[in-house]
Amino acid sequence: MAPLLPQPALELQLETLELAESLFPLPGELEVDEHSAAALPSLRAWIKAGTDGDRSTVTADELSFTVTLSLEQERDPSSPYPLVLQVRIPLTPSVDARHTLDDGASAATVHLQQPVWLSRTAHDALAASLPSANPRTFLSNADLLLETIDYVRNQAIALLPPPASAAELARPNGGGGGGSGGRRRRAAPARADGEDDEEYRVWLWFPSLSTREKRDDIVNWAGDYSLTGFVLAGKPAIMCLEGTESNVQAFLSDIKANSWADIPSFQKKVSERYRTPLLPAPPPTPGAPQPADPTRHRIFSDMSEITSLIARTGGRANRGEMGDVRDFLAAKGLGEAFGAVVGGGQFS
Repeated sequence: MAPLLPQPALELQLETLELAESLFPLPGELEVDEHSAAALPSLRAWIKAGTDGDRSTVTADELSFTVTLSLEQERDPSSPYPLVLQVRIPLTPSVDARHTLDDGASAATVHLQQPVWLSRTAHDALAASLPSANPRTFLSNADLLLETIDYVRNQAIALLPPPASAAELARPNGGGGGGSGGRRRRAAPARADGEDDEEYRVWLWFPSLSTREKRDDIVNWAGDYSLTGFVLAGKPAIMCLEGTESNVQAFLSDIKANSWADIPSFQKKVSERYRTPLLPAPPPTPGAPQPADPTRHRIFSDMSEITSLIARTGGRANRGEMGDVRDFLAAKGLGEAFGAVVGGGQFS
């Protein structure tokens, strides 16, 4: 058998799988193949023991699993279209230096399986354009996998059959629930007076957030833009913002340009996962001593960090336990957002 990667690189490979499992927790969304599943206990034990010698207890050369994305037609969200990605994470060194990442791990490969609803020509074009085809542009397999999944979601939505022909296609049963986890954006309408007082609850996702200073900036600067919500640090990180469209965009621009000024531009990727309009604030009552609170329709009273409220998982305890995130949102009456934000189906 081929030699294994050094222990630190093996730990990173295992963390990539665990990250994917946390993002796709629902039945049928992520399936580890039998050989890889059988090898996981010995691999974890080998890493924990810090053994650099005998690898006979580790019986796999890679971690192989599938991720099933459920894509929604905007005018027919009740009929999701499954799209399957086959992911292989090597546990052995790559013979090609172009497939060795900066962190020392061998690059993962992502294969796009052709669904019955997508033509061969469209499938081949999408498969050839995957970001994972150029692994040296990524610092880690976690970034490679997350960027590729986001890319596939966004690109494949445009390839879905029109609703008129959707019923004519025989679609196999896919995993996951009714939510696509893709971007759902609703722009605020233009106003003649230039004001922008329609408010939204906007859910944002980004690959990583760990630095205490940058986390504090998100919490402390939000008040300057009259925003409320929360941020969850880790890999990945989640942020919820309540406020106007213009204030959300101005806040994000400020964070990226100033708080994140020392971060390379390709690592500043923030994806909007979900958005809902908030109920309008009631007008002031005539004769009342004070105008009605314009933020009374929001759920959050300020901007806060909830990282300490969520159990941590992974070898470096840098990933939030998705079950705790689900429970936190459900307690706030936001359970329906869990699937769209985290990447699985609708949760209620």
